[in-house]
Amino acid sequence: MKLGVFIAAAIERQARFVDELTFGQLPDHAIRAAKTILLDSIGCMAAGSNQLKTSYINGISRHGNSKIIGTSESCSPEWAAFMNGCNLVATELDEGNQYAKGHPAAHFLPALLAEAQILGCSGKEFLTAFVAAYEIAVRWGSAVTLAPSVHPHGNWGTASAAAAVAKLRGAGSEKLQEIIYVSSSLPMTSAWNSALNGANVRNAYIGASNMLGWMAPAMAELGIASDSSVLSQLYGEILGRELKVPLLQEGLGEQFYIESNYMKIHACCRFGHGAIDAVIAMREDGIKLGSVERVSVETYGAASRLVNPLPVNPLAAKFSIPFSLAILLSRGSIGEDQFTPETVADPEIRQRAARVAVSEDPLLTALLPDERATRVTLYLPDGTSRTKEIRAALGEFSNPLEAEQLAQKFHTLSSPVWDRERRERIHAVAMNIEQIEDIGRFTDLLVNETG
Repeated sequence: MKLGVFIAAAIERQARFVDELTFGQLPDHAIRAAKTILLDSIGCMAAGSNQLKTSYINGISRHGNSKIIGTSESCSPEWAAFMNGCNLVATELDEGNQYAKGHPAAHFLPALLAEAQILGCSGKEFLTAFVAAYEIAVRWGSAVTLAPSVHPHGNWGTASAAAAVAKLRGAGSEKLQEIIYVSSSLPMTSAWNSALNGANVRNAYIGASNMLGWMAPAMAELGIASDSSVLSQLYGEILGRELKVPLLQEGLGEQFYIESNYMKIHACCRFGHGAIDAVIAMREDGIKLGSVERVSVETYGAASRLVNPLPVNPLAAKFSIPFSLAILLSRGSIGEDQFTPETVADPEIRQRAARVAVSEDPLLTALLPDERATRVTLYLPDGTSRTKEIRAALGEFSNPLEAEQLAQKFHTLSSPVWDRERRERIHAVAMNIEQIEDIGRFTDLLVNETG
């Protein structure tokens, strides 16, 4: 009974935070972070827009003008939220937050964009809902300790999508509580094996979570309800091993976790970025990567699971530290263009991956969540070895990317979809989005008229 009371108090606090937050209350750093994440996410959606049969959407969703970003298609808002959610995470380059133990923006931005287009809200309203949703997502992500077999896509973040949509609709604190209860009671049963084995249902977890988040306010109006006991069981017994209730409201309105997110530069699971950065650093110190005979990676517990040296497809390769490092050792780069079926089948890379050993160092695991540290040892033909430890991968908030690097990432990801002039316009509007009166002016830029 006590736990239920604490959960109820935390959700009441979340609802008040979302309801009361105004643009004028947002710190400048939080506004800048939101705009940067928005631009980065648009680039990721554009890059992922060719991975699903987008033209089919008109067969199941004939009504609606919500844009599927990077395409010529429009559809109903719930399906736009689904499609853009799938596409956002398809490249494994979307932002994340180590305190949330996953990807906050991916859980709500597609739903927020779909709703914002319908309402024609202002840039300031959009950014306020964005930051509110991000803070709710991080609180749920930090409070929930998922079971080891559950992937952190589509479960703890659904409430943030619902909160974003409800915020734009002007739902008050009382109604927001109902909506958070309902939406947080609809998590995906997301399996880690979907990522490890290359099943792209892993991307659909995010898409479906955004779809459900967009629908949750209407569910609450229909009379669908949930309660604290449901949440306690879902996140403390079924999908999770513990629900740390105090973290659901810790620092709301005072500490903005959006300021401590990370941005990704390598097109693979974040758990492998420390190892990649260590190898790159040793290359810069003069090590010839092509001559490396074998590799030892010591890392934290969650990362030590990414060990399959023989992935079946590019998605599975992104979740293999041995294979990601083998690509880097063989080809010298680790961009999205390296994760192809041809690369997966390359016998040289597969042989190199078999010579990469990954193990957990409990001392590195103990540093979480503040540090995601990795130690890499390269063994050389002359019998010597070189070791490098990375405490903060490139892109962490303590080791951030420069604005120029983030801009280049956006241009690289979206160049197959938009020409240079269009990309520069999107960049300019995104980084000044608080100045526009109708978010539709922005989303109109995000189509691809050529299909």
